Amino acid sequence: MQKTYKYLSLALSAILHPVFVPTYAICMLVWAQIHIMLNPNYLSAATLLIGVTFVTTCILPIVMLLIQVKNSDSKDLALPRKEDRQMVYLATIVGMIIWCWNMYRMGITGYLLSMLVSATILMCAIMLINHWWKISIHLAALGALIGSVAAYQWHNGIVNLWFVPTLLILSLLLMCARIYLNSHTPMQVICGLLLGLIIQLLPVVILF
Repeated sequence: MQKTYKYLSLALSAILHPVFVPTYAICMLVWAQIHIMLNPNYLSAATLLIGVTFVTTCILPIVMLLIQVKNSDSKDLALPRKEDRQMVYLATIVGMIIWCWNMYRMGITGYLLSMLVSATILMCAIMLINHWWKISIHLAALGALIGSVAAYQWHNGIVNLWFVPTLLILSLLLMCARIYLNSHTPMQVICGLLLGLIIQLLPVVILF
C-alpha cells in the first residue's frame, strides 16, 4: 500500500509539475474560446500560442534542469542544493520573459497579458524566497493556475461551479503528495499555494 501511495504521489507531482502549468493555462484559455475553434485563423493562432508557451516555459527549464543534474554530484532531479535550483529558476524566469514578450507581439494585451506578467513575477518571488526558505513551487504554480482561472471567469462574467473547485481539490491532493514524499512541510505547501494565488489574482482584480 505504501508503494501505491508513493507511485500515486510521484505521478501527481509529475503531471502537475510547474513546467507544465503555463501550457495547461494556455490550453484552458484556448478551450474557453472553443466556440470559434473552427475558424482556421483562430486554430492557427491557438496552435502557435500553445507552442510558444511550451517551448519557453517548459522545454527551456527542463534543458537547464538536466544540465544541472548532470553537473551535480548527487544526480538528483530534485536538486537538493539551492545553488543548483537557483540556476533552474533563473532559466525559467528568462523563458517566461521571452514568453510574455512573444505573447505581447502576438496581440495578447490587457488583463491576459497582466496574468502572464504576474506569473513571471511569481517566479521571481519564488527564486528570492528559496534563497532563504524552501517554498513549494508545485503549489505556487497550481495556486497561480487557480488564480488565473478565477480571474478569467470574473473578468468575463462566467459562472462555473466545478472548474475552480476541481482545481482546489487537485491542490489538496498535491499538498498531500508533496508532504508524503517528504519534499515539503505542510507550511511550505500552504505558503506556496497562497503565494501563487495572491500574486496571480490580485493584480488582475485591482487593475481590471
